[in-house]
Amino acid sequence: MSTGDSLRAAVEAWTRLLGEANVRTDDETIARYARTTQDAAPRPGCVVFPESTEQVQEVVRIAGRHGVVVYPISRGRNWGYGDACAPTPGAAIVDLSRMNTILEVNTELAYAVIQPGVSQGQLYAHLAGHKTGLWMDSTGAGPESSLVGNTLDRGFGHTRYGDHFETCCGMEVVLADGRVLDTGFGHFANAKAGRVLFLVDTKNLGEQAEQEFMAYMPNDDNRKFSELYGCLLYTSPSPRDRTRSRMPSSA
Repeated sequence: MSTGDSLRAAVEAWTRLLGEANVRTDDETIARYARTTQDAAPRPGCVVFPESTEQVQEVVRIAGRHGVVVYPISRGRNWGYGDACAPTPGAAIVDLSRMNTILEVNTELAYAVIQPGVSQGQLYAHLAGHKTGLWMDSTGAGPESSLVGNTLDRGFGHTRYGDHFETCCGMEVVLADGRVLDTGFGHFANAKAGRVLFLVDTKNLGEQAEQEFMAYMPNDDNRKFSELYGCLLYTSPSPRDRTRSRMPSSA
């Protein structure tokens, strides 16, 4: 089967899955997604718009069966890092902008769970509109830029949380064969800490780290770190000492 035949077969399968409105092959759409600030502008074969993890899984399975290259984007507006244009011609661009739900905002632990199509402007409006008291670290790419896209491109912001990739945890990743990988503690069934970033040390370094966290005072705040965030030290019993296991309360 030729490359063109493979793409046509994949487009037919994607259309059955997503509907005609969410599988685009028209010249206007192809030209728009071929626009780029790079020195080359490869034209995609089509653009598909899934709206759920299950649909993304099936999209990549279909691509695998027909040997079609896929190029996923969150919104395609992460200016300064990349855009919606695929690096190779004839690719199927998987635009995740329809997956734009803010699933959770936890004001106690100060984290948000979002889908890949959520923009900086959308999360900002949510935090401000619900009077959460939380401040979102943003990049200079603009309000339409995807938070997930910027994070995966190792984008940065302008506060002490500016390293977006470092402060991200608990990702749901669709692999090339359609399987879903949950990172961190979210990988385990019934995990209660899937959205918590853990620091792990060995021997007595955990206790030392706990003491430093309790005493540390950020430069931009007159409160101690332990007053801003919950600090917990988890220890597990060793064969030589079964009495040290404890979980102290946060400050």
